[in-house]
Order: sequence, then C-alpha cells, then structure tokens
Amino acid sequence: MLIRQQRLLPIDEWRQRVRDQGCRTISGRYLPLEGGEACEYTCTAGDFFAGNTYLVRYTTADGTSLVPYNHPDATPILIRDFVRNAAFVQEILQRRDRLKRGPVISADLLVQRCSSCDRHVVIDDVHRVVWIGVQGGLAAVLRVSELAGSRWPEDMPDMKVVCTCLRTGKR
Repeated sequence: MLIRQQRLLPIDEWRQRVRDQGCRTISGRYLPLEGGEACEYTCTAGDFFAGNTYLVRYTTADGTSLVPYNHPDATPILIRDFVRNAAFVQEILQRRDRLKRGPVISADLLVQRCSSCDRHVVIDDVHRVVWIGVQGGLAAVLRVSELAGSRWPEDMPDMKVVCTCLRTGKR
C-alpha cells in the first residue's frame, strides 16, 4: 500500500477518534493484546483496496449471502470483491441516499490491522468506502486512523472472522 503521509498516534488518541466518529462497531472497543501501535496516514482508495482490506460485513462460505460476524459460516470479504456484488452493495447502501447523490472523493476511516497476518478491517465509514468503490473512485483520498497489533483478543467480533491468526490459532 502506498502511504502518502504517516504519523504515529498515542493509542488514547485513536480511542478518542473511535468515540468522536461515533463508531458503532463493537470491535472499536477492543485493543490488541500485543504489539499495539496506532497511526494515521493518507492513501488513495486504489492503493487501499489493493491490500488485504476487509469490511465488517461477512458472507456465507459460498459467498452468496451476507451474514453477521457471529454466524457459524461467517467468511471475510475483501472490499474490492464486495463492491463487485450489486446485491451486497444494495443491501449496505439501501438507506444511504445522501451518498448516492454524487461522487465521493474522500473518507475518514477507522481501521484495525493484525500485524501478524497483515489483514486490515474497516470498522467505521464502511458505507462511504463502499460507495467510493462502486463509483470507481480509486483516486479518492482516504484518511486512515489505524490501530495495529500482533495479537488480538479471541472474543473480538471482527478480528475473530478476518484475522487468519485467530481463525487458525497460528501466530
């Protein structure tokens, strides 16, 4: 991922951003158990989508339906694959008419990353980043506040599905 600017953040500042942005994702309350480090950076949507970047939305193992994180079959889906599925996009954007009025050229994202398996999960501003992907706005500027860690709690809803370390028990 080509990062334009990066600045380390105190973890308390990252937690404050979670509160300030009104992040409703349960995982926003979790901190890594090891290797915790927060930073902020900017990059293009194209660079961001090219990485191992997932949403806090999950599919069945066969990829045909969306399911919650606690579904026994929950499977992570990359943003770039999610935006190619019109039914998934419709479901997530159905009540977001203000987004559909025109192009979106930027977003402020909250992201958590497992630094062991290098998987990112967008925990806030999901609708906006999906709309950017649907519109093909690969040049859109993303301002990312990221919390990384090498080990996450086993009961953490989203990392439990996205992180290969937690799913397989391998570190």
